[in-house]
Amino acid sequence: MRRAVGSLALLLTVLLCVGTASAEVVRGKVTNIDLKGNRVSVQTTDSKDHSFTFDPQDFIVWKGDDEVKVEDIKTGTDAEVGYYADETGKEIASWVDLTPASENEEVSVPAQGAAPVQAVAAAPAAPMATSAPVAVSPAVPPVSSATATDTGSTQ
Repeated sequence: MRRAVGSLALLLTVLLCVGTASAEVVRGKVTNIDLKGNRVSVQTTDSKDHSFTFDPQDFIVWKGDDEVKVEDIKTGTDAEVGYYADETGKEIASWVDLTPASENEEVSVPAQGAAPVQAVAAAPAAPMATSAPVAVSPAVPPVSSATATDTGSTQ
């Protein structure tokens, strides 16, 4: 949630500053990071190269849900880059989301003859505790004496 709010705030700031520029996202592998020149390059799966400049004061880097430093961007890392093109067509990165390590790791397959790995079902959630009793209204509302039909007894 925090990340979504941060992304939205940054996107709105960029759009207000740039005017009609449209924000875009590209996904690929980081091919170069230049911290002194404030540039990051990414190659997409279809072999297109994108080179972005960034403003270190307005640039956000995530690894999953955690905000990390620009120095954490490494060549060869899978990344998603949010960017816009300025009036000259120059691509400017607003943020980079580094793929978490768990998504980059290879899945190991058990060796032939090894016991199969079985999925374990999650435990059911515990009921919510309440600090005060909860009033439950009856399914049928009580009948007042004014609306009851006379059956020979009074209420």
